[in-house]
Formats: sequence, C-alpha cells, structure tokens
Amino acid sequence: MAYVHSVPGRMRVKCNSFKRDEGRCLALRQELAAIDGVADVSVNARAHSLIVVYDPAVVGADRLLRHLRDRGVACQPTPTVGQSPARRGRPVSVAVVSGAAAAFGGAFGRAVFGAVLKSSLERGVASLVSAAIR
Repeated sequence: MAYVHSVPGRMRVKCNSFKRDEGRCLALRQELAAIDGVADVSVNARAHSLIVVYDPAVVGADRLLRHLRDRGVACQPTPTVGQSPARRGRPVSVAVVSGAAAAFGGAFGRAVFGAVLKSSLERGVASLVSAAIR
C-alpha cells in the first residue's frame, strides 16, 4: 500500500515496495517526469518515496494518482493538514478554524489588557501613596 500526501503543486508518494524494487521507483520517476505540467520528480530512497512537483494549472493530482494506479501502485491519501485520522475525508471547516482563532485572540487580548491595566493601576496607586507621604 502506498500513501500520498498532497498539497496543490506538490505530492509525496510513499511506498515500502520502492525499497524492495528501486528499479520500479526510478521507472515511475521517469514516467511521471514525462507528463506535461510536471516540473520535477525526485526520489527519496531513505523515506521510500517519490516527490512530484507539478503545476496544478496544467496537470491535476488526480491524473498523477491515476497514472500511479495504472502502474500498480495502490495509493491511499493520508489526511491533509487540518485533519486528524478520525476525521479522514472530512476537512476542518474554515469557519470552525476562524471561530477558534477569534476566540483565542479575544481571550488573549483580554488577558493582555487585564495585565496592562493591573500594572498601570498598581503604579498609579503607588505614585499616589508616595505623593501623599511627602
């Protein structure tokens, strides 16, 4: 089984069979590099993976995956950024992320404001006490 991590313009295909059959991995590298829109294909022998850099305006990830599947590489996508394995196939909503960021930002802002206000009040009271003593 091969695993694919993909962001627009870059795809990593990791497969343990590449370790056993380096010739197959190199052949796939040459085939992918010949596809119009593919800018670079590199082999990471230590990670048993191919890294494909492509122009998403010219060629889509689905076409590259189809090419690999046609050559017998059983590809399964891994969760993308923002997904946990339990949420596989269900991307995190932008609204959820924005709401969480706004809530965190609001709480952080209130905490900073409170700390500054407390410090200012303490200095102000100290100044008043100091002036009253003189």
